Amino acid sequence: AIIGDVVELIQENDSPSGALGGNDTNTKIIAAEKILRDATQRLEYIINGTSSAFSPSAIQDLVLRAGNALALQEASGNLTAAANAVFSAAGKAPRATAQYTAELIQFANGVLSGGYIDEMKSGIIEKSRNPLAKPLFSKFPSVKKIPDNERMQSIFKGTEFATLSGAIYENTVPIVRSLNHGIVAQGVTAGIAWMVTDSLQYEQDFAPSPGGTPETRKPTLVRTFVLRGYDASDKNVDRVGLLNTICTAAPVPIRKKENTIVSVHEGMLSIARELLAELQKFIDFSAPDHKIALCGHSIGGSLSLLLLALLVNSRGADFVVR
Repeated sequence: AIIGDVVELIQENDSPSGALGGNDTNTKIIAAEKILRDATQRLEYIINGTSSAFSPSAIQDLVLRAGNALALQEASGNLTAAANAVFSAAGKAPRATAQYTAELIQFANGVLSGGYIDEMKSGIIEKSRNPLAKPLFSKFPSVKKIPDNERMQSIFKGTEFATLSGAIYENTVPIVRSLNHGIVAQGVTAGIAWMVTDSLQYEQDFAPSPGGTPETRKPTLVRTFVLRGYDASDKNVDRVGLLNTICTAAPVPIRKKENTIVSVHEGMLSIARELLAELQKFIDFSAPDHKIALCGHSIGGSLSLLLLALLVNSRGADFVVR
């Protein structure tokens, strides 16, 4: 339905009498901005309406009912009754969504029972009695359980920097402070919003088998570069220009040498090069023992990887490893 609305909106504006009918470049850019703005407003309206019906508390209540009150053989009926009860109590009783909600909670309950991969087993319901209790990633043999000695690196630190990647969108200062980071600089380059932070970390936490106690572990300064993804509602960047660059997706060598075998996204590489030119001063002016971290959401994460590769090209692998 959302896609249909957007297509209809574009068709309206693409008619000879529409906003895109003229040959003037500025007129077309303004029209494109209007389409983007209208589509974003429609999406926000739909998402807000959905959120009011499927509030976190309603979903949580459904999951609790499913976990506490269900015998597996009677799951479907009980879940439907639970969904109806929750929506009725909320004063929003869209009966058409009750069955969908029941199926959603069935799936969630199966994941709670079956875990994420075959190696993870839950004692909630025996798998032999629960045909729905299939591990979430059972069809993906490459997915493995995170070893206990890598949990700090993969889960806790991963969560910290994922939260930091989200903070660049909203509530930036309070979230950054809650993570014990300090903002060094913020800006926009090539349509990508970025942020540089400093924090005190333990280097052992970024490697498998973190060891030592808080008294023996040596703290280190970490300078983090956070890159924002594409945000259609952000009026502070050239959204149309950024979108055009992202759509320039031809594979190109990451460096201009005949023996280069690594090809990357042309548009993203051009953005990464502009970002490196802007951000490298924050690397040059950091302390000698500063460590560097790169993170971001969506295309911001992709650009982080490209920045890392460009740093290898410009400063050498030893610098990046060190």
